[in-house]
Amino acid sequence: ETAHLARALALYSYEADVVGILISATEQYSLFPPAVAPIANREVIGIVTKADHPDARVELAKMWLSLAGCEKIFVTSSYNHDGVDEILEYLAQ
Repeated sequence: ETAHLARALALYSYEADVVGILISATEQYSLFPPAVAPIANREVIGIVTKADHPDARVELAKMWLSLAGCEKIFVTSSYNHDGVDEILEYLAQ
Protein backbone atom coordinates (compact mmCIF):
# COMPACT_ATOMS: atom_id res chain seq x y z
CA GLU A 1 0.00 0.00 0.00
CA THR A 2 2.78 2.48 0.77
CA ALA A 3 4.51 1.75 -2.55
CA HIS A 4 1.32 2.76 -4.36
CA LEU A 5 1.09 5.98 -2.35
CA ALA A 6 4.69 6.89 -3.08
CA ARG A 7 4.32 6.30 -6.81
CA ALA A 8 1.07 8.27 -6.94
CA LEU A 9 2.65 11.16 -5.03
CA ALA A 10 5.55 11.28 -7.49
CA LEU A 11 3.36 10.95 -10.56
CA TYR A 12 0.78 13.61 -9.72
CA SER A 13 3.24 16.10 -8.26
CA TYR A 14 4.60 16.99 -11.70
CA GLU A 15 1.49 19.05 -12.42
CA ALA A 16 1.42 20.86 -9.06
CA ASP A 17 3.28 23.74 -7.48
CA VAL A 18 2.68 22.44 -3.94
CA VAL A 19 1.69 18.96 -2.79
CA GLY A 20 -0.43 18.53 0.34
CA ILE A 21 -0.47 15.41 2.47
CA LEU A 22 -3.58 15.19 4.64
CA ILE A 23 -4.06 13.13 7.73
CA SER A 24 -6.94 13.13 10.16
CA ALA A 25 -6.15 13.77 13.81
CA THR A 26 -8.44 10.82 14.58
CA GLU A 27 -6.49 8.24 12.56
CA GLN A 28 -5.19 5.20 14.37
CA TYR A 29 -2.09 5.00 12.16
CA SER A 30 -0.44 6.75 9.23
CA LEU A 31 -0.41 5.32 5.71
CA PHE A 32 2.53 7.52 4.75
CA PRO A 33 5.98 5.99 5.16
CA PRO A 34 8.86 7.99 6.61
CA ALA A 35 10.59 10.30 4.12
CA VAL A 36 7.95 9.91 1.38
CA ALA A 37 7.79 13.66 0.67
CA PRO A 38 11.13 13.92 -1.19
CA ILE A 39 9.74 11.56 -3.85
CA ALA A 40 7.70 14.52 -5.08
CA ASN A 41 9.98 17.05 -6.64
CA ARG A 42 7.78 19.84 -5.32
CA GLU A 43 7.25 21.40 -1.94
CA VAL A 44 5.17 19.11 0.28
CA ILE A 45 3.05 20.55 3.08
CA GLY A 46 1.18 18.63 5.75
CA ILE A 47 -2.43 19.25 6.73
CA VAL A 48 -3.97 17.85 9.89
CA THR A 49 -7.78 17.66 9.70
CA LYS A 50 -10.43 17.15 12.39
CA ALA A 51 -8.38 19.01 15.01
CA ASP A 52 -11.54 19.88 16.93
CA HIS A 53 -12.77 16.28 17.24
CA PRO A 54 -13.03 14.98 20.84
CA ASP A 55 -10.76 12.04 19.96
CA ALA A 56 -8.22 14.16 18.08
CA ARG A 57 -4.54 13.47 18.61
CA VAL A 58 -3.11 16.49 16.85
CA GLU A 59 0.47 16.15 18.07
CA LEU A 60 0.63 12.53 16.89
CA ALA A 61 -0.71 13.49 13.45
CA LYS A 62 1.83 16.32 13.23
CA MET A 63 4.61 13.89 14.15
CA TRP A 64 3.52 11.49 11.39
CA LEU A 65 3.53 14.31 8.83
CA SER A 66 6.92 15.46 10.02
CA LEU A 67 8.29 11.92 9.68
CA ALA A 68 6.83 11.78 6.16
CA GLY A 69 8.97 14.81 5.32
CA CYS A 70 6.57 17.74 5.60
CA GLU A 71 8.38 20.83 6.85
CA LYS A 72 5.32 23.10 6.96
CA ILE A 73 2.27 21.66 8.76
CA PHE A 74 -1.17 23.25 9.08
CA VAL A 75 -3.78 22.21 11.63
CA THR A 76 -7.37 22.66 10.47
CA SER A 77 -10.97 22.39 11.60
CA SER A 78 -13.85 22.36 9.16
CA TYR A 79 -16.37 23.38 11.82
CA ASN A 80 -14.82 26.69 12.81
CA HIS A 81 -12.48 27.06 9.79
CA ASP A 82 -9.33 27.18 11.93
CA GLY A 83 -6.23 26.93 9.77
CA VAL A 84 -8.01 27.29 6.44
CA ASP A 85 -7.10 30.97 6.02
CA GLU A 86 -3.48 30.18 6.84
CA ILE A 87 -3.34 27.54 4.11
CA LEU A 88 -4.92 29.86 1.55
CA GLU A 89 -2.55 32.67 2.49
CA TYR A 90 0.43 30.34 2.24
CA LEU A 91 -0.63 29.06 -1.18
CA ALA A 92 -1.20 32.60 -2.46
CA GLN A 93 2.46 33.46 -1.86
